[in-house]
Amino acid sequence: MSAAMYSEKAVRIGLTMGDPQGVGPELLVRGVDAWQGEAFLPVALGDAGLLRRAAEQFAPSLHVETVLADALPIAPIPHTLYCVNLSEISAAELKDAQPPGFRFGREVYRYLVTGIELAMAGQLDGLVTAPLAKTALQAAGIDAPGHTEILAEKSGVGSRFAMMLAGPRLRVTLATVHVPLRKVPEVLSAARIEEVTRLTQEWLTRYFGIVLPRIAVAGLNPHAGESGMLGSEEADLIAPAIARLKAEGLNVSGPHAPDTVFYRAYEGDYDAVIAMYHDQGLAPLKLVHFHDG
Repeated sequence: MSAAMYSEKAVRIGLTMGDPQGVGPELLVRGVDAWQGEAFLPVALGDAGLLRRAAEQFAPSLHVETVLADALPIAPIPHTLYCVNLSEISAAELKDAQPPGFRFGREVYRYLVTGIELAMAGQLDGLVTAPLAKTALQAAGIDAPGHTEILAEKSGVGSRFAMMLAGPRLRVTLATVHVPLRKVPEVLSAARIEEVTRLTQEWLTRYFGIVLPRIAVAGLNPHAGESGMLGSEEADLIAPAIARLKAEGLNVSGPHAPDTVFYRAYEGDYDAVIAMYHDQGLAPLKLVHFHDG
């Protein structure tokens, strides 16, 4: 394949390497190698040495070329992964860093923040993030639960953000994200439910082309509270939020029983479900779209 077969207008995608001790380096080189021939220019944010070692093992035909953050290439070269080199972790350091998941938090944070800054400056058209270890961030003194919160902070959106996971037949947005289950009732608010639902409406309309999305809001408690017998959050928080959203013209319904609403959305009754907490929404989503979500 020649370089001429690649579009000069290739989309430039940043790929954060994630945890050096994790699966990130392997994912990056395997993924880029598998997508050879597509009109995109891959730019890794990470450790060029680790990526070269990963390429030798998992993608021998892939060449890792170091580039500067302020001089990114504009046209791709076949079988080439560009890398903004942000660390130089030796094989010995990697081997000695035991147990995994508690070292290199500062490096992982640098990879992500550099990617965000380049994307915000228009140097990247998009950003794909490999997994990071939250324990490593914490050990490095970085007060952030994960990617979602760091992306929100560095992009300056304030509280106006949400995590949505989407597959061909099910889309889920989370009202709360990286919160211990016992703290969810304390963190959950009607205002947050409204904000997340509005963001979901905006996203479905703008990026999925759905004119008036059908959005289902799940309850927090079993059977959506069973008329107050199993909890009051549905009556106190969720139902009032839904009423206000309906008054704004959104096609929203609920609170629905969490044990049935995801199946109904999967069968096509709804375009998205608002889940009240992390595993309520991501367990069903990953059950049906683990490989294509």
